[in-house]
Amino acid sequence: MFRNILIPTDGSPASQKAVRRGVALAKAMKAKITAVIASPPATPIIYRKKMPVGYATPNEHQRMINRSSKRHLDVIARAAKKARLRFEAVQIVSDFPDETILDTAKKKKCDLIVMGTQGQGGLRGVFIGSTTQKVLNQSKIPVMVIR
Repeated sequence: MFRNILIPTDGSPASQKAVRRGVALAKAMKAKITAVIASPPATPIIYRKKMPVGYATPNEHQRMINRSSKRHLDVIARAAKKARLRFEAVQIVSDFPDETILDTAKKKKCDLIVMGTQGQGGLRGVFIGSTTQKVLNQSKIPVMVIR
């Protein structure tokens, strides 16, 4: 049924749970896995969990971002390899992960998106909106949300 499953990652626990479920589904369907991460652009300020924690040159910061992105994509690559599935990794610099996910799904001809959600509902979810909500609202292909 599905031939190319897109699994976005940000390294969060919710994302890691989606990786496990997405890989299991891809294995059952004998589908290819395409993984994507939207890496933030390098700035002089270094953030951890949305809080500024230090400074670096843009080149140093970019190397840190690339290492972190590679580490998150490698988790999916290892899972795909273990499941003996075809795999492709995509890293895109963007402040808009929802757009990155949707653009990657279209460009790579994915027919399903499997992604995690932090499960933040209530007023915060209504006013801020999450990447998952934005993808759900705009996707032209099925989206499987893992909680």
